[in-house]
Amino acid sequence: NAELLWHCGPFPLSQKAESGIDSEARLVNQRSWFRGKDGTYTIARLDQESGDYMILPLVADTTKGPQTHGTYIWGEFEDLQAIEDRLIDGPYIHHFVEMKGDYRKEIKEFCPQFHLSLQSGCDTTLKRMNRLYTANEYYELTEKIKSIWHNASITTDIMVGFIGESDEEFKTSLEFAKKVGFLKAHIFPYSVREGTFAANMDKKQRVAEDVKNLRAAIMAKECDKVSANLLDSLKGKQRSVLFERFDGTLSHGYSEDYIPVYLEKENLSGRIKTVEILGSFNDGVKAKIV
Repeated sequence: NAELLWHCGPFPLSQKAESGIDSEARLVNQRSWFRGKDGTYTIARLDQESGDYMILPLVADTTKGPQTHGTYIWGEFEDLQAIEDRLIDGPYIHHFVEMKGDYRKEIKEFCPQFHLSLQSGCDTTLKRMNRLYTANEYYELTEKIKSIWHNASITTDIMVGFIGESDEEFKTSLEFAKKVGFLKAHIFPYSVREGTFAANMDKKQRVAEDVKNLRAAIMAKECDKVSANLLDSLKGKQRSVLFERFDGTLSHGYSEDYIPVYLEKENLSGRIKTVEILGSFNDGVKAKIV
């Protein structure tokens, strides 16, 4: 479970090991060479894919390993194989920042908002979509997230009217969406894209346009109700908000859990403020400065 974390360029000289191999810093080809101090390190990566940002916080304890060059540590992980799978299969690129100490809590509180594309809450529909997960697996993931991040918000994408979707399958997906409780859900009807696997499926199984549009409207309405209830439940709670613009009447911003926040009269553009939520308003909540 140990791996070489190598070429730690940002390591300052004060970070070098106090004893043992490579505890004496050297300058080779204008680059510093030394082993990092023993102890616990946070290894983090902020990455993006298709416009969605993700952060991966890991922790490792230093362990013994062969001498090498550059700045480096040998790190021992709880489950090295799982980490390597995420680096090899993606979405993370294998370049990280190493920080002396355990900062996972601080990193996890960075932005507890998760966009997890559901597509459908019905297993038979997911199977026809060739999705490699079940509704229950998705639900267990959202519950795990909520157990770790106390104020986590979940947003998603839901497709309705996929080829062969029956009324019963749609109802199953609808009830599942209500069960998860999404802060926001992007609802859209299936449309044919030539060259895709679905485009070659049985055309007789395609859902009529009026039925797809009706299902989209129903799904959106029910998801909006759930979102409104979630927002109302936040009344009296505090959030840190980054305000982005002022329209002459309201300052508009987002909380760390991606809730649109509105505050009357004061221009707070470009500032971060702690606010108390007063209740739901428009697509988010209205608040006051604490």
